[in-house]
Amino acid sequence: MRTLSPVRLCGAAAAPLSIFLQPLKSARAADRELSDTVRVGAGEFLMGTNDGPEDEKPMHKVSVAEFSIDRHQVTNAQFARFLDAVATESARSEKYLDIDDDDARVHRRSGRWLADQGHEKRPAVEVSWFGARAFCNCLGKLLPTEAEWERVAHGLDELKFP
Repeated sequence: MRTLSPVRLCGAAAAPLSIFLQPLKSARAADRELSDTVRVGAGEFLMGTNDGPEDEKPMHKVSVAEFSIDRHQVTNAQFARFLDAVATESARSEKYLDIDDDDARVHRRSGRWLADQGHEKRPAVEVSWFGARAFCNCLGKLLPTEAEWERVAHGLDELKFP
């Protein structure tokens, strides 16, 4: 069974995980926050839509294997700690965060990456696919596939906005 995270890349030379997993309040709280997963059983579901954007058409049946996914989305504070410990881009210059976007809620202040005040516990935004994958890899997890994410996002009742 695969264990996935909604948003890892810690190479051999990267900072120890303990640095980036420093808790907001306590080590146990941070560990719970980053390891609380939900099992999603194997099965088929309808993916896509017949009346939406072209890249989502047509609706079609997809089968996914059993997997686990983190219960909570990655927060701005968690992603800031990751950037502080690892970097803002990969060795191949793949950017982890769109720092220049006005919607970004993580910024460099006083030599550290920090979540903006009031946005620490909100889901991380402006994270690139490379950043999401790198974050997951640092935790020994995988980024969900598009089908896995959509299966979870639609719920068992296949609601458009569950």
